[in-house]
Amino acid sequence: LGTLALLSDDLRAEIVICQGDLRSRDSHRPVFGDVEIVFHLGALISIPHSYRSPDEAVATNVMGTLNVLQCARESSISRLVHASTSEVYG
Repeated sequence: LGTLALLSDDLRAEIVICQGDLRSRDSHRPVFGDVEIVFHLGALISIPHSYRSPDEAVATNVMGTLNVLQCARESSISRLVHASTSEVYG
């Protein structure tokens, strides 16, 4: 849970953590029906690995994000927050 453990029990009870393969839209679709805001934190984060396996990096980071966006749109999510990494800043 990381710093989420610092939240009050009441607030933490309102958070749904979804873990799975971003490349599989069907695995995440059920979670989107009962939430207002989605925080998209998923990614393949190893830069050296992305050089060795660019297809996997694109499938996970690009197509995976597309899957999250499409699930959000289909479920009428009011807000989606996409967190990036420090790597985008160089």
